[in-house]
Amino acid sequence: MDFGIAKAVASGGTVAGTPAYWPPEQAAGAPADPRADVFAAGIVLAEMVAPGGTREPAARRAVWHAMRDDSAKVPATPWSEAIRKAVSHEPRDRFPSAQALARALEEVTHPHHRHRGGAAVPGLASFTEAEAQYFFGREAEVEGV
Repeated sequence: MDFGIAKAVASGGTVAGTPAYWPPEQAAGAPADPRADVFAAGIVLAEMVAPGGTREPAARRAVWHAMRDDSAKVPATPWSEAIRKAVSHEPRDRFPSAQALARALEEVTHPHHRHRGGAAVPGLASFTEAEAQYFFGREAEVEGV
């Protein structure tokens, strides 16, 4: 719910948002920009991939603290590099926008885009058996063919 407040914070000088998701510069009272939202999204992503989950408050706090270390302790997942960049302590080292973060996550999730010309949706281009995972819920049609 905090996403998008960086602009309001930067322009109005008001403190807003959930402190656990604030980037270091916002916590220090410096102006925030859209990269503050990238940082918050990185924290949420780290919570999502936490090996033990984050249902318990102590587990959630452990993730928050791990992201604030000088070199964020991100669980080993295919998205680790993108999450680490999103929660960089230096705003200049983060993704410049949420769109850039989303593109980085998509590159990990759908790597075949790099090799086959980038079909907007997996399966719209000619596909191989390796891409069968993208075709679900159409078993009857597939069997009919």
